[in-house]
Amino acid sequence: MLEEDDLKLLQRACSGDIGARLQLVKRHLGLVVELAACCSAETGKPFPQMVQAGALAVVKAADEYDQSQQVAFGDYVKSEITRVIGNYYN
Repeated sequence: MLEEDDLKLLQRACSGDIGARLQLVKRHLGLVVELAACCSAETGKPFPQMVQAGALAVVKAADEYDQSQQVAFGDYVKSEITRVIGNYYN
């Protein structure tokens, strides 16, 4: 059900619905915070900036997601958040 809701939000976001983008960020913010906290604890780098980078990664993931690749959006967005936060301070 969550994946189906994400796909509906993605369709709306790709059509220019800013509210849908915000909902996607809110829906995945817990994951962003969790990943940022782990990375911040490991690296000693600022947590708030990592959260900001992770939130932007959600928006970027929504823009770049290709459903034809047969990857669930939840998996794709987690990978993008991890990559962006990890690369942001390396």
